[in-house]
Amino acid sequence: MAYNYYGVSGWTELDELGDRKALNVDFFAVKDVEGKPSWVKLFEYDAATGSLSEASSK
Repeated sequence: MAYNYYGVSGWTELDELGDRKALNVDFFAVKDVEGKPSWVKLFEYDAATGSLSEASSK
């Protein structure tokens, strides 16, 4: 099993399951914005702190 990987975004550390370590994630949904469907960020996950917070751009 690999413990790191060099890809498009550079060096990446992998955990014991082969998933990226310390991966920050943004969660989006399609919402109606001024009559048009638009991607809107709802939440942000910070891997360093393990926290999930509501995005300020709702």
